[in-house]
Amino acid sequence: MSFQDIAKCVRVAAASAGIHLTMSRMNDAIALACYGKKYAAVVAAEKAGKLSGIPTPPPNIASVARQYRVDEHVFGLSLREGIEGRAHAATTPVEDAMAWLLSRHREELHRLEQHELLEVADPTLVQRVLSEAGFQTMALIGFAEWVIAEGTVLQNGRHEKVADLLLHSTSRPAWNARQRAYLTAVAATPLRLYMVESVIAGYQLTLRPVGVPGAALLLVSERAGSQPNLVGSFLGARVIAHGEQLELAGGIFPFNPLAGMRVSEELRQSVSDGAISRTIRSGWFQQFDQPMPKVVLAGSGEPLWLITDTYRCPAVDVLADRLASDPQVEGGSDMGWSLMVPGEDGRTRSVCSINLDEEAPEKVTVFYQSEGRASRYRPWFESLVGAAVTFVERESLDPYEAAKVPALAAAAQHAPRPPKEAAGAIAAAMYHHLYEDFADRSIPMFDGATPRQMLKQPGGEGRVRELLALYEGNERQLAHQEQREALDLDFLYEKLGLARIAALVMTQGPGMYPEQFAPNDAWIVFRLFDDPMPVKDVACGVAGFGLMDAGSACMLNFHLLPADRDFSEIEARSFFQSLKVTRPSRPPRRLYFGSDVGSAALTGEVSRLNIPVVVVDPLDLDGIVGAAREGFSDRFDAYF
Repeated sequence: MSFQDIAKCVRVAAASAGIHLTMSRMNDAIALACYGKKYAAVVAAEKAGKLSGIPTPPPNIASVARQYRVDEHVFGLSLREGIEGRAHAATTPVEDAMAWLLSRHREELHRLEQHELLEVADPTLVQRVLSEAGFQTMALIGFAEWVIAEGTVLQNGRHEKVADLLLHSTSRPAWNARQRAYLTAVAATPLRLYMVESVIAGYQLTLRPVGVPGAALLLVSERAGSQPNLVGSFLGARVIAHGEQLELAGGIFPFNPLAGMRVSEELRQSVSDGAISRTIRSGWFQQFDQPMPKVVLAGSGEPLWLITDTYRCPAVDVLADRLASDPQVEGGSDMGWSLMVPGEDGRTRSVCSINLDEEAPEKVTVFYQSEGRASRYRPWFESLVGAAVTFVERESLDPYEAAKVPALAAAAQHAPRPPKEAAGAIAAAMYHHLYEDFADRSIPMFDGATPRQMLKQPGGEGRVRELLALYEGNERQLAHQEQREALDLDFLYEKLGLARIAALVMTQGPGMYPEQFAPNDAWIVFRLFDDPMPVKDVACGVAGFGLMDAGSACMLNFHLLPADRDFSEIEARSFFQSLKVTRPSRPPRRLYFGSDVGSAALTGEVSRLNIPVVVVDPLDLDGIVGAAREGFSDRFDAYF
């Protein structure tokens, strides 16, 4: 097999192990681990017949894993599997620990299980939850970690901590370094409640510790569980250190936002690690059997209730004309209509929405967020449109029935979904409920200061706007996941007395992603290749530069030129103005330059255009430009 063939096998093994890098970065990681040189140089050496066989194991795994921010152990297994073939599946350290405990302390382990599962919540409720396969697995993993971290067993007349038996007793198993490190971390880390502040799907969760004043936000590496619909939900988990990053241990207790809020209030009364742990574990079971609290509409105080009236409408043009005759109606047939009415607090809000059914042309639905609104505005609608419509039926929906416990994606993905209008109403009510005291709430990323206090500090307004932009980015991401329109979060700005102006989205952390930007807010200038690409007639090789819109990840332009020269003035001007797509009506608010671009001509042209520039680490751009870089690298030979 050629090195390229082996690299393909390694990439497949790495993907199956949960390592998600762009192809160009993965190729370089493999080449550097095996030969200490980047992929292009290794392939060139192979073509020249100067490449030796791959050593087993490759010598440079640890440093490359650190450089590319991947798990050293998993990367090493992927290299071995890609080079030598698939290895046998390994058990987890927690599974190994429980197997050892069963062989030595079966009766004590059974006692712990009965005590935990029968006393943590009502036994009938516990058994009902455990009858669901997904929840059963979750509960048992959580139980296993609780045994390791907090459990005790009776041995020789004395109660011994399970963690001490596993890690320090003379009869302990012969753990390898990875198993010992993991079990030590689980045993030393208390179970805590976290709120999911933001998600980078397939990569990372940003968690806010609940009930810990002044605690910093945690950036937690998580691949499988980092789904956009987790934003705003709560997790009970042990956040453990693994190398240079934080990870979630396997035992996770997900809560929906309202159940999480209940538990967070109960935790105010819990002071010891054991009491906090029990409150979280008990609350996780209890959320399956608790009624949702009443959520009211902002402005009117009416209870939230979702009502949809269906009508038959054979003449949509007549309907549109009559709705257009009312000056309080906004919208049109393409996006639907809304009746906008001032509320008791002086704010103008939509009190009902009218939509055409895309699949049934003669079907019209009118949606209300409360029974009171339905009673008041159904007569308005039917009087306005008259004989243009014929009433068919009314659907009245409790907004929480369809999703009492939506945090577990695997169990919720087949649950019935409320209509798009209902999803938006639920989200709007939830935001107003969760952020009622936003302006005066202590924010960990502000070192415990509130947004109102932060506005009084030098540079504080910029930091507050970054936080608001982060919330808005999360809402756009969540709305896309729920297939609904993103909500307007103006009320957060109003609470602080801030005007809506363009603001820089926070890009701290592992990188930048399209969800953080609106289309045409920012463009990115980046290198297409890490190293010059070899071309027959160009001794120095070819360098490539790309121009991309950050919000849409749309490639606006690219340019190739010999690696030993810069853009000419005309080429630099053309790079920004002669785009390969329809030119936007206005320039972007800012440009992000990869720090490796190194083009004085491009910098000069941007200065002439008077566009603010932010220089960033190229690795931080990978979440947006990675696919384009990969595509150009893979297809370069086809162009030349």
